[in-house]
Amino acid sequence: MNQIVRMCGALLCTVALVGAPQVARADDDDHDHGKPRLGQLFIQVFQKGDAATMKKLVDERPDDVPPEVMAMVQYAVNPDVPPQEQDGLFNVAGNMAKLYADKTKDERLLNAVRVNYQGVLDRRPSNDLPPAAVEKARKELTEMGGGAGKVSVFELESDGALTVEIMVRDDTAGGTLTPHIDMKTSERAKEVVTRNLPGVAAGTISWSSLGVGLKTVFIGEGKGR
Repeated sequence: MNQIVRMCGALLCTVALVGAPQVARADDDDHDHGKPRLGQLFIQVFQKGDAATMKKLVDERPDDVPPEVMAMVQYAVNPDVPPQEQDGLFNVAGNMAKLYADKTKDERLLNAVRVNYQGVLDRRPSNDLPPAAVEKARKELTEMGGGAGKVSVFELESDGALTVEIMVRDDTAGGTLTPHIDMKTSERAKEVVTRNLPGVAAGTISWSSLGVGLKTVFIGEGKGR
């Protein structure tokens, strides 16, 4: 959230949201004379959970609300902003817009925040994997190694890439220092994952033993190593 405070202080531009009320910036001159921006003050009390002061800020400076909210949304819809930061910004912007709607009876700003946040969520890769398909893939991967390996990680990252990590028992190394994962095994593992989860377009499957990386195979573009 500290990133949000710094960002809000740095943003000086106003972005037009479809359907949102357009209000000229009333605090530009005040800001030049050292008056804190409404967005900065609101975030500070929001972090403290001080609902009464949040309402008071909006009640006292309603004309400052639309441009501050729109500046937050403009930044938050950028695809380069991490999902957690996007959610935090929309949470702040939504609360500010809701208090503004309560005071002015004008819900256009609040609706604009909702529409833009939904657009962000619609474009965000889903982090939900079908439980049954995941369980089936994990079981097949475990059985494939005769029980020598255990799937320790099976999850989607924030960018939609799948990460699968398999821990291999060190006592399966035979006459070598570390267990060996051959090409046939890695390609079969890749087939198991893509067959059970055809919607996954990219990711990695990696094997390790006692902290030593043994092999990595890529789902999508890239070659195993």
